Amino acid sequence: MTAVDDTPSLLSQTQPHLRQMLGNLAMGVCIIDAEGYLRLVNPAFCEFFGYAESELLNAHFRKLLPARHQPEAEKHHASGFPEALNQRRAVEVRLQDGSTRSVIIEDTVSHDEEGQPQRIAFLVDITERLDVERRLQEKNRRLEYLATRDHLTGLHNRRFGLEMLGQSLERSRRCGDKISVVMLDLDHFKAINDRYGHAVGDTILKEFSHFVAGVLRTSDTLIRWGGEEFLMILPGIDRFAAQTTVNRVLLQLVDRPLSAAGLRVSFSAGVGEHRQQTLEALLEEIDQALYQAKSAGRGCVAIVPVPTSRPEAQDDPTLSTL
Repeated sequence: MTAVDDTPSLLSQTQPHLRQMLGNLAMGVCIIDAEGYLRLVNPAFCEFFGYAESELLNAHFRKLLPARHQPEAEKHHASGFPEALNQRRAVEVRLQDGSTRSVIIEDTVSHDEEGQPQRIAFLVDITERLDVERRLQEKNRRLEYLATRDHLTGLHNRRFGLEMLGQSLERSRRCGDKISVVMLDLDHFKAINDRYGHAVGDTILKEFSHFVAGVLRTSDTLIRWGGEEFLMILPGIDRFAAQTTVNRVLLQLVDRPLSAAGLRVSFSAGVGEHRQQTLEALLEEIDQALYQAKSAGRGCVAIVPVPTSRPEAQDDPTLSTL
């Protein structure tokens, strides 16, 4: 970071009119020669970086950049003569006190009185603007998360879950792939809230959600439908395979104490398969199957039967218990 020589700025001698014009500008301006050395810096430029003019004149521009950006910046500068004109880019720069700022550099290549190329660069500080934009982006991401996720469990919420289910059924119609949907409900959850309090109930919902999501496939989706009800979207499998999956989860849950109270819970579930029926019809079917599972004593899985052409031949949902 040493100066190339101790002579004053070349431009102060050969282009006094340019020095005077740039010196009156409120924005930072510098002129850099083809080798990357600063040949003019106006007062606004010096004030922005925190250096005296004598500390910048004839110093290499790398002095003003964080070390990690220096090689790329030098490469860019070397390729900018004499063809590159009117460039505009965002750059991170380093101030005299070691802090960094983000600036927009708009520059052009001209020639001095001896015909040598020089880069005239104008700097605009955009640090605060970028900070505002980053905060806005973070806020938007947070709002998007809140709009699609359940605040307690972190699972997709019912509104977004309905959109996902609709998209999944549409893909099933279009591609002919199997897809099963499961509605499950934690058994006797109100009794847990009444006896142990809602804080314990919330912990059980969170731990249950984390556990079930962890044992499902990455292609499966678990949605908090509301309260202690959850919806599973299981693509690529029929209702029998889905029933096997849900039974496996139910079996593993038996040996899984939840919350600091060490409570063991079970659930009832209704399993259905998409057969080109509407979303509403499918949800009604699995809701009825869930009702059958509860009526059978809870802690079991009911599967929706495939309707036949003879209504009298339709059976009740097939139940499986542990």
